[in-house]
Amino acid sequence: MNEVARRWGPTAGCIERAITRIWSNLRFFGSFKVPPMKAGRPRHINPVMRETLDVLHCIGWSKKTARWKAKEHNPDLRHNYYHPISECSSYQPPFRI
Repeated sequence: MNEVARRWGPTAGCIERAITRIWSNLRFFGSFKVPPMKAGRPRHINPVMRETLDVLHCIGWSKKTARWKAKEHNPDLRHNYYHPISECSSYQPPFRI
């Protein structure tokens, strides 16, 4: 590889390092450029979940409402959800100020 880079570098008008980088990009990615890095967390949503969210959005549900309902219906999380409400007396509102 270095021999090719030394031979083609002056002919192409660039340094050996650039030729080496271009060859490695071609070998790994099939292009001269490296694909862009995606920022943020990767999505873990499948097509069925996406379709369900679209339907809920069409009937007017927000993400906040959908999360609330999901937590209420999940038996593992139900205890954590109702725990703050049980601290209140019957005459107190069930939300914190």
